[in-house]
Amino acid sequence: MLSLSTILTCSDKIFVSRYVNSHPSGPGIWQDLKNKLNSD
Repeated sequence: MLSLSTILTCSDKIFVSRYVNSHPSGPGIWQDLKNKLNSD
């Protein structure tokens, strides 16, 4: 489990390469999350 401080201190590039891309569904989930956050 990631701690909040890990998420907040990582750059987007590092976070995506370490955590998002390591999961088979990660890129799709990450894109959905970004779309939801940007739609507000």
